[in-house]
Amino acid sequence: MKILLYQEPTTAIYLPYPVSKVCKDHLYDWLAKYLITFEDVEVMTVVSELTYIQNQQFHDIDILKPICFKDEYLTQIFPNCLSIQEMFLKIFNSDLSDEEYTKFQEIIKKILPDFEPDIVIDFQIHNDLLKKAYPNALHLLVENGLFSRPPFPRTLRYEPIHFLNGFLNKYENEIRNFSITKHQQETVKSFQQKLRQLIDYNNPIKEALIQLRSQYRYLLLCPVPTDNIYKETKYDDQYLYLLDILNKIPEDIGLIITFHDDCSSQLNAGIINTLQQKYKNLIYFPVTDNSFVSQSLNFFEYCDAIINMHTMTGTQAMLWDLKIISLDKRYSKWFCDKQGLDNLEEFLASPKKDKSNMIYWYMTHFSVFEQSMKKPNWYYNYFKTKLEKFRKDGITFELFEQIEDFNDISEYVINHLNEVYGNLVCKQPTFLQTIFSVRNEGNHKVVRFLGLKMKFRRKNAKR
Repeated sequence: MKILLYQEPTTAIYLPYPVSKVCKDHLYDWLAKYLITFEDVEVMTVVSELTYIQNQQFHDIDILKPICFKDEYLTQIFPNCLSIQEMFLKIFNSDLSDEEYTKFQEIIKKILPDFEPDIVIDFQIHNDLLKKAYPNALHLLVENGLFSRPPFPRTLRYEPIHFLNGFLNKYENEIRNFSITKHQQETVKSFQQKLRQLIDYNNPIKEALIQLRSQYRYLLLCPVPTDNIYKETKYDDQYLYLLDILNKIPEDIGLIITFHDDCSSQLNAGIINTLQQKYKNLIYFPVTDNSFVSQSLNFFEYCDAIINMHTMTGTQAMLWDLKIISLDKRYSKWFCDKQGLDNLEEFLASPKKDKSNMIYWYMTHFSVFEQSMKKPNWYYNYFKTKLEKFRKDGITFELFEQIEDFNDISEYVINHLNEVYGNLVCKQPTFLQTIFSVRNEGNHKVVRFLGLKMKFRRKNAKR
């Protein structure tokens, strides 16, 4: 079985720095190191020149013997493009000419002579240039899955059609109507209850959120997208995106905003504080410590709905039975309850939909959990089975058969969370504070928020 790992070079400048460590995480630690042990598996790795140079310094992926896709190759393929972003969007949108396809094939055959992969694993977007170069291969995009941040265990997903949930959107009806037994439904509900209780018990801002609940008719969670590079929404910056939402919701509906942990934000604390003078229902809890980087996690239990824009946070919200409003065109389509903010109050007052069957399918058929990656032969069998199904039937709904037992993975997730929370040096809130009033008092930090006084033990404080 021949496998090509390909890091899309036009995405390198958008990844957290250093890029070589990101590739080590996605391509080696959670994938290749479990495949290269098999004698009948040949793995070739192509990375951007930026990654290649950094690897010479950090030696993160030396074992994969990475091949450099030089920057000059990009300008040869796209001679009329004036920016990396323009090149990226041509690939992302499959807006490619015959000349560009031909030039890419010449280059890829040059750097990979006599290598015809059975499986191509792309990181970080799908690539039609590769699909044209290797039309008989199974193409899978590897990306973070349902859980990718502490305190959860790691998961990955392998998407065969398009980065913005192409497979899930194509088979949306099959997923929404996936049949499970009454017992399986009860098992999902039991997992959701345990998960929610565990997260809420360890929630450092629980009291503040209880207070918020009493002050607003509804609470909406809004993870603000880093950018609009995929052109999935009307506005290209965070400021106008947020203003558009704020101007469409009543003042008695609170809007809690969070941000992506790995990326800088246009909306700094000063801008947000200024906006709050006009929009009294805008709520923000700045993160001052990355003990946990899932910024939205603590808000799920106290919100009625989430406004999602191509984030996995929206998918996680299903576990809390939140109503999901999509403001993107594709990413959230398969799991959302509503597109856009029109008729918002009527929507919020409507009954919730039971998505137990969707949760069951997604966690047992589509998600690859950390514990499974580490099992002997698991990855080998996973890709071998996928390849056999693809060669027989192509890309069908059955490509993703059940790979996990729901009881096993739910127990694994709960045990992992218990271990993480049990290992915390201090369970009391230390890493979040509000923008209203914060001061230190000896070994404690005193926070005043919406009239509520909270006294938290400071990290490393003497007991």
